[in-house]
Amino acid sequence: MSNELSTTEEDLFRRVAEIVESARTQVARTVNTAMVHAYWLIGREIVEVEQEGKVRAEYGEELVESLAERLMKQFGKGFNISGLKRMRQFYRAFPGGSMLPPELGGPGISAAARHHFALDGEIGSAPRHLSVVATEQLFPPHLSWTHYRILLTVTNPTARAFYEIEAVREAWSTRELERQVGSLLFERLAKSRDKEQVQALAREGHEVTVPIDVIKDPFVLEFLNLPERP
Repeated sequence: MSNELSTTEEDLFRRVAEIVESARTQVARTVNTAMVHAYWLIGREIVEVEQEGKVRAEYGEELVESLAERLMKQFGKGFNISGLKRMRQFYRAFPGGSMLPPELGGPGISAAARHHFALDGEIGSAPRHLSVVATEQLFPPHLSWTHYRILLTVTNPTARAFYEIEAVREAWSTRELERQVGSLLFERLAKSRDKEQVQALAREGHEVTVPIDVIKDPFVLEFLNLPERP
């Protein structure tokens, strides 16, 4: 009887644990997607105002410093000067949103449509106000803000698009994406005559993507202005 009870309790624990893990993963994914959308919009707003100021370097720096000082008081350290500069960089690197193709859940919009969303050097070439909801078609919920932070280290736009697409196609964790960028996978493929062999080698040591722990992710905690937990 006790063995049956023990088995029942073990099965119950396993099922409940799966429910909790699934729910926490969904929360983490939702928060990270909201962060990506919000940070892109913030970067866009900063770039627009900078352009109205004729893109003077000193004007842009003063603008970011002043904005960061006010935002940190209300929303916490996630909106400091370096954070806002990264959001500005994010918008400039992805002015038309994700480069994912439609078959991977990307926006699937034409170059002309991308131009409609991007500023492309002219105020008024994009709708003045876009909500977080309106950006959902530009960034599907596949990659976290940490993924995009890593992608921002890639200066070549073609390589950046390649890594974004591969990160989704191969379900790379942020650590795996960082490893592939660091190993210059794109550059090796571009130079190699045997691209399949290079890709096979790149998959060696491939990590299994693990659920994001929303309670411990420092960028989620910054975004929500919550203290880091030990």
